[in-house]
Amino acid sequence: MIGLIHITTPERQQPLTKEVQGLRLDAESRSVKLKSKSIATSEVEFRILGWLIQRPERVHSLAELANVATTTEASARQALHTLRHKLDRNRFIVNRKGVGYSLVRP
Repeated sequence: MIGLIHITTPERQQPLTKEVQGLRLDAESRSVKLKSKSIATSEVEFRILGWLIQRPERVHSLAELANVATTTEASARQALHTLRHKLDRNRFIVNRKGVGYSLVRP
């Protein structure tokens, strides 16, 4: 039987911990902290936030975020709504009306 080999290219390697303006996401421990306060997140919320924090300069469509979180657009929209309330409303996740969502204002 032939096994599959997973090759990691340099562009796929991402730091396990990212921080933006006091918001810290640790992929290894699956934790989110705002300053020193732990923030509880669902799996969908964590995946969306992880995607946003890795690419803060981009605006991401709802369809893209749903795909990343392997969920429906309705669930992704609800997760974004919940995350925005957990993370200081408009301070971290910004809704670009008619376009999508971004992390922090570029």
